[in-house]
Amino acid sequence: MELGIELAPDYWGRYAYAIEVGRALLDSGFRQLRLEVISGSTVSTNARIARLAEWIGAEVVASIQVPHGCLNEVGAR
Repeated sequence: MELGIELAPDYWGRYAYAIEVGRALLDSGFRQLRLEVISGSTVSTNARIARLAEWIGAEVVASIQVPHGCLNEVGAR
């Protein structure tokens, strides 16, 4: 299962929404779905998302380097 959080540009920088959703997803995953591990990923240049992950109780366990241009534009419309 893969879940994501995407906010409309008008709400960027308003972490309360993302924190609430992130915590609810983790809680549901561990309590209701009884998952043992929940993982996620982001690009290393996105420091805000890394901070958000810390705020919801996630921990960075690995970091990889991806050559420039190897990722699709995520969230671009």
